[in-house]
Amino acid sequence: MVRALLAFALLSPVLWADRVVTTPRIAIQMRLGSPSRLENRLTGEVLNLQQVMDAPWVELPKERIAQAEADKGSDDAFAVKGKLSCRTQATTGPDGDVVLTQQAQVAKPGLRGVGWGFAGVSSKDVQVVVPGGSGCAFGGNRGTPFRELTFSWPIGWEAGFVLLQMEKGGFIVWAKDPNWQYKRVRLRHAKGLFSLRFQSEAEAPFEKVSQLQSVPWHIAAYRGDWREGAKIYRSWLRARLKPPMIAKRTPTWVGETNALVISGMKHEIIQELAKHVAPARTVLYVPSWRRDGYDMNYPDYTPVPEFAPFVAEAHRLGFRVMAHVNYFGCDPKHPLYESFEPYQLRSPGSDKRQWWTWPRDLEPDEEPRIKFAYIHPGLKAWRQELVQRFTKLVEETGVDSLHLDQTLCLPNHNRGRVDGLSVPEGNLALHRDLRAALPDVALSGEGLDEVTFLYEAFAQRHAARAVNHVTKAWDDRFIRTTHPICSYLFAPHTTINGYLGMSNPRSGGVWDAWVQAYELWGSIPT
Repeated sequence: MVRALLAFALLSPVLWADRVVTTPRIAIQMRLGSPSRLENRLTGEVLNLQQVMDAPWVELPKERIAQAEADKGSDDAFAVKGKLSCRTQATTGPDGDVVLTQQAQVAKPGLRGVGWGFAGVSSKDVQVVVPGGSGCAFGGNRGTPFRELTFSWPIGWEAGFVLLQMEKGGFIVWAKDPNWQYKRVRLRHAKGLFSLRFQSEAEAPFEKVSQLQSVPWHIAAYRGDWREGAKIYRSWLRARLKPPMIAKRTPTWVGETNALVISGMKHEIIQELAKHVAPARTVLYVPSWRRDGYDMNYPDYTPVPEFAPFVAEAHRLGFRVMAHVNYFGCDPKHPLYESFEPYQLRSPGSDKRQWWTWPRDLEPDEEPRIKFAYIHPGLKAWRQELVQRFTKLVEETGVDSLHLDQTLCLPNHNRGRVDGLSVPEGNLALHRDLRAALPDVALSGEGLDEVTFLYEAFAQRHAARAVNHVTKAWDDRFIRTTHPICSYLFAPHTTINGYLGMSNPRSGGVWDAWVQAYELWGSIPT
């Protein structure tokens, strides 16, 4: 976020008495448009928030708004200054929960987001569990090694909910969002207290947005450990998307796989490897097999001459082979870039083109060795191009699986939808197109979230904040915060394996750090 260009307009709420919204399962006291007390009526536990959160807010790029004055006489938190307004409503839901919704409106378009939150949550008594960064939890015996963390959906916040776990039960705050609206949660910790801010984000371009309806934020109570809370969201997600279980995935060998080896193309190495593993249950993941080299000249997927013979030898030994590809990369020097350049992804607000470059730490006058553009996956012509090229690759080499790199990257595109699709919807469409064209080829992805898990048989996991794969450094404080909540959601449907950038077993402490991070996530040996 470029703070010079963005401002939060805090809205003074109505001068109203505290209001209590009650169901058989939960009671929530609302003050200043935000929860001030939560009672779990299933366990009798009460969360008395020790601070008053700022009133609901709207976020506007490129413009600073003074604090608004309040209207009077409303039952809900409603604020207005001039022609800027925000209404926050708390109502009872059909399943014994409470639902918070917000409507924001501005006279001059430029509305980016609308949010609410609460503060004063004791990090001694409450553990905050987030299905983000592959799965993490803070507070209690796990510690809180941060002052502020932001989880943005879906790259960092992989499923739209947060748990507040107490001794006998807890509370879940979740977005019942079938439309995949962008959103984020921000955690702050100071003096032993958490604050949480939940924000719904508009679909870019923001300069066209003057009204915004939030996602429905459901707050529910549950009895038992964190699994009982996560089950509320998982049940809704499964009912909505109906993802296949691993055992029902096709091709059928996916469900039997219990190891992945990041491999070169030397026959003698895999011949020796076959003596130590069960080849029929092992995938050989080959990152560098293309004529142009790793991450160069996408979307050219011409293999080196030795790749097809390597695949044949791997098959003779009983292995499956996974080839590394990219789901939206296009090199600016490739002949196709000119036709796809109008659909290059652009950062919301700034409209800057989005690129992957390597190395990352270059001087201003240095050219990166690797550079490619991110093309909007909603573009039908782009998806058709990739399906054609990947089909040819499979036919020529016989690979069993395709690793679609960077599928976790699902940004809000500053120029809006392409061919009627958002970036998450385009990502899903590409997965769907590939499964239809190549039903006997297993798909893999980088990262894993509630969008990509639907069609991915395998997924690499990052150890965000815990291990830096570039510098080979690790942070024991964040390793202690790793949590299996994301695996609880996704591992029944997608096999989790190690990240391409992880260290090998001879690297000592950094290898141990990767292993510790992966232990709770159920990654297969990699």
